[in-house]
Amino acid sequence: MTPDKFIPFWDALTERDRKLISENLQTGTKPGSGFFSSMRSMQGGLIFLLKGHIRIFLSSNEGREITLVTMNPSDIFLVHPGDATHFRKGQLRYETSEDCEYAFLPKSIMTTVMAHCPEAMEFVLNVEELLLRMLADSVSYAAFVTVRGNLARTLLEKSALKGTVRLTHEELANELGTTRVVISRELKKLEEFGLVRLGRGEIEILYREGLVELAQ
Repeated sequence: MTPDKFIPFWDALTERDRKLISENLQTGTKPGSGFFSSMRSMQGGLIFLLKGHIRIFLSSNEGREITLVTMNPSDIFLVHPGDATHFRKGQLRYETSEDCEYAFLPKSIMTTVMAHCPEAMEFVLNVEELLLRMLADSVSYAAFVTVRGNLARTLLEKSALKGTVRLTHEELANELGTTRVVISRELKKLEEFGLVRLGRGEIEILYREGLVELAQ
């Protein structure tokens, strides 16, 4: 996929800056599911997700996890230079659930382009603002909403397209920073309430409005 297909400010760039981006844009694929190890070499810049999904989460030294952002196709993530390092209590990690394709624009190139193009500057600021809102959302849910409410919100988000969620109890526990036992118990309650139907490796959503009430 060429840069003009996924860089929103492409038309506002000079020919010189278009050439600079084209020559320095890093593209790649990540087959299957697993940790996105190549992120460690991305020391600051913009990630354009072209295909697939990426979960960005904090992993503690004790093995606990909490999801911060989930990237979907056409989403953009701003990687800061410190993102690949350890935090005081853990590490920021990236994980894919399926084949994905991405493009990465290094910070040095982005800075040069922003100096010439106000539209590029505005775009990056908007991405940063959106990510801060998403992070604040995740933190507020983790801190102030019950596990059941968080689970309801996650099920709603994951089932938006197909009406089902294909995640194991362990994977849901990792998403929400809790344990598989807790998730299994909460899912059983949701099934007893008639909100979901539990199957092997699949959760069918039966009553979205009820989940919406729990998630609020």
